[in-house]
Amino acid sequence: METVEQQINYDKVNQLVEIFNLIGSGNYNTSLLGEIIIQLAPPHITAKEIAAAEQRLINAGCPAETAGHLSATFVVIALTESTGGTVDLKTGLPYNHILRRIVAEHDMIRCFIADLTDVTAEIKPMNTLSITSSEFMRLCHIAQHLKAMEEHVRAEEDTIFPEMERHAWASLCRDARNDHSYITISIGDLLSIVKSFGKSSIKFNEFRAKLIYVSDYLCPTMMIHLKKEENTLFQIALAMIRDQRIWGRMKAQYDYIGYCGIHA
Repeated sequence: METVEQQINYDKVNQLVEIFNLIGSGNYNTSLLGEIIIQLAPPHITAKEIAAAEQRLINAGCPAETAGHLSATFVVIALTESTGGTVDLKTGLPYNHILRRIVAEHDMIRCFIADLTDVTAEIKPMNTLSITSSEFMRLCHIAQHLKAMEEHVRAEEDTIFPEMERHAWASLCRDARNDHSYITISIGDLLSIVKSFGKSSIKFNEFRAKLIYVSDYLCPTMMIHLKKEENTLFQIALAMIRDQRIWGRMKAQYDYIGYCGIHA
């Protein structure tokens, strides 16, 4: 069984702090530090050693969010240098892997976000809109499915995040949870706008302005968040959680929840 309660090699921690600072300053050079990075790539370094280096930065005055970003960036660089690239989550994992399912749900979300972008662009130049129009009915469909996708958020936070936190990646999970909170609020705002217009509680001009505001925030924020999870959080999870029994346990939890966002 993997555990973060392992002995810390403080020579490695010192090296990590130096590399984190180089990454933060923009002076990181792969050709000069490539060999050192490979020697520090998982599994040659533990999550607890990475967390210790991250804490050193925080103790020195670095904001916790920045320190977490630097440590995550380091791990992704290290994996790329040591293995030639990160894992393709769509083709590099078995069909029944929990991350394969999560990424499939991500792609569903991307489709709804793309549809939201399109329908907002269609409504934007309009001067009037009825609740029976194709644009409004389509918007209702999108909003309902995005609301249903909140199951996906809860599923991630109940399965992947606890294991990441047990493996000393609490800061990365905290950032993702913050994203989830803002996204969930924004989806709630979208649904509220749609319901208000459907009940004739607000005029069209107010509805349109609020829709554009929410869409302009939600669409890029969601796309950036999904990319961060796939390119950073999930890559680190694959690298740091080596015990297949843990992945099996997470998959069993996700199976119990079921596929998310399919039924609005």
